[in-house]
Amino acid sequence: MKCPESPQTAGERTGAVLFFDLDGTLTAKKRGPSYAVLQAFETLRRNGHLAFLCTGRPLCHVDQKLRDAPLAGSITLAGGRIQVGEKVVQNKTIPRDLLCSTVEQFSRLGMTILFESSEACCVLSPSKSRLMPFSGTRRVTGIEEMEELFPQLPFSKMVFMDEELPKFEKEQEFFQKHYKVYDIAVGCHELTIPEINKRDAVLQVLKTLDRSREESYGFGDSENDLAMLETVGTAVAMGNALPTVKAMADYVTEPVDRDGVPAALRAFGLI
Repeated sequence: MKCPESPQTAGERTGAVLFFDLDGTLTAKKRGPSYAVLQAFETLRRNGHLAFLCTGRPLCHVDQKLRDAPLAGSITLAGGRIQVGEKVVQNKTIPRDLLCSTVEQFSRLGMTILFESSEACCVLSPSKSRLMPFSGTRRVTGIEEMEELFPQLPFSKMVFMDEELPKFEKEQEFFQKHYKVYDIAVGCHELTIPEINKRDAVLQVLKTLDRSREESYGFGDSENDLAMLETVGTAVAMGNALPTVKAMADYVTEPVDRDGVPAALRAFGLI
């Protein structure tokens, strides 16, 4: 495990680029960011560092307090959408033909799935009488309704509850052929196409900023953070992270409910 630099050493170097996962890293159990987390972002900006969200969530589902924080940009939809400053530098979506085939597979399996895009989300649910676990979204029962509401089918990723895994495993061959599947450690799994991932998104941000990987830090807790953590110069795992995440991290901080992010930033002398 890499030891944190002393505050004096780290303080002499300015302008680190930092990437933060959201659920399980900045926020816990549907709570918003703590006061300590929000203050940490303010201090990072004052100290000349650049902070980016790096989350599987679409921007419209990010807590408003974080959207108002002094961020240098965001990676959302697990790498599907990248924004640096005011400029959107990438907005990748699942190819239309593949999406239609995927909806048909899910419908046949009777699964309830959340489809996410930059602007809106919808839930594919086999029955309108069934309780929907994802609140605040439009419900559809098949591809025809989905196309009526979203003619462009602009979706970048999908999420389903862990309780749906037995159904999902019946067609694993199809899904593993076309998608990457991640346990996101909050009772859900997510699917993205291989071209959408946090690794490539982090590299794109660093290229846009003309910065090196050695100058970057990443903070995460679940499987979809591994690609980000393997790419940055210093990988930080939360105390509540999955064992696989902790095993590859350079530094393990406190859990999210004990403000692990501010604790790590202090340990590295960044705030």
